[in-house]
Amino acid sequence: GVASTGVIGRFMKLDIIEDQCKRIKGDLKHDDAAEEKAMRAIMTTDTVPKSAIARRKNFTVAGICKGSGMIAPNMGTMLSFIYTDAEVSAADLKRALVPAVNRSFNMVVVDGDTSTNDCCFVTATGLKGKCDFGEFAAALEEVCVSLAKQIAADGEGASKMIEVRVTGAKSESDAAVVARTVIESPLVKTAIYGEDPNWGRLIAAAGRAGIEFDTDAATVSISSEGRADTVVLARKGEILADDVMHPEALAAAKKLMGGKVVVVDIDIACGNAEATAWGCDLTEKYVEINGKYTT
Repeated sequence: GVASTGVIGRFMKLDIIEDQCKRIKGDLKHDDAAEEKAMRAIMTTDTVPKSAIARRKNFTVAGICKGSGMIAPNMGTMLSFIYTDAEVSAADLKRALVPAVNRSFNMVVVDGDTSTNDCCFVTATGLKGKCDFGEFAAALEEVCVSLAKQIAADGEGASKMIEVRVTGAKSESDAAVVARTVIESPLVKTAIYGEDPNWGRLIAAAGRAGIEFDTDAATVSISSEGRADTVVLARKGEILADDVMHPEALAAAKKLMGGKVVVVDIDIACGNAEATAWGCDLTEKYVEINGKYTT
């Protein structure tokens, strides 16, 4: 099979691909330089290659991917190739991959557009023998989450990565819907870009997700990856960061939003389930890239 991305409607020249496959088959290598070449060969508008690895005592899971724009659930225009040296049946590979993808690639939104082409392959060579299924599934999800976050960080034109963590939901699926709705909002993305701690945009996006919860019971907070401090913007209907009553908190929130990874926590206070989504801000560079994509 052939995995492809690129301009929709432009057919690949399969004869060239077949010819090149024949040319390189005798030169295939399994070293760091070969891995780097493979990562770069699948890049389109990506600015950096993407890889992840999870090592366990008796097996390893590793993968590469590409993706930078037209990224929205489900997956979008991304390609991911994951390998393990564990012995895992095709049925168990699928049993592990589906939830791993749902908690990773299907929780990434760069721009809200989804491509006609995407894929995530997982292959088991079996060289290291059998392993515990639960341990393998956890390692696979670890790799998928790492790759998904790298896609978010490398979103077209992005200057910041955004992590939205929704807690207090009735179910994981409810939390996922709210998190994806918030991360996909253009107004949220532009607020993050402008380092504007606009809690109203965050709770408004969460509120229109179609999941019932009491907005007067919710809590919205801002933090930054690698920083211990968190600023609560609003809690149970009370505004705690504004330019009139709480200017110090507002200034502290703006400072946190100056980091490269902005973390938004939304507790919708109606259960114990949670989910996390990843994305990036929306900048002028995104318009520039996509305004001239085919030219």
